[in-house]
Amino acid sequence: MTYAATIFFLGRYRPAAFIGDHLHDVLCEVVDATEGCDAETRADIARWVIAAEEAMNPRRRNPAAAFSGEYGARGLSVRADPEYPGEAARIGASLPPCPGLAYPQPLTLEA
Repeated sequence: MTYAATIFFLGRYRPAAFIGDHLHDVLCEVVDATEGCDAETRADIARWVIAAEEAMNPRRRNPAAAFSGEYGARGLSVRADPEYPGEAARIGASLPPCPGLAYPQPLTLEA
């Protein structure tokens, strides 16, 4: 199964998409990527990663989960078997990067 986790900033910064075969590994990549961010961003993302792991627990059978901060200005979305993994990152590619966030390698479109 493929999982995609996207950190989004609603038009302020470029979204970051993390894709992998294991939910826990993908969420660990998300947390690792925020190490250089400000404390508030790191705390929010860490809290949402914990909530996402609980919400996507196989016993619950949720195919997706999304979390956001006050007014939805930034957040985290997680999806199992996404139809278009990383689509938000491609759409927002022209936005500036979030300071301190370690973005994954750019996704390539399959021909």
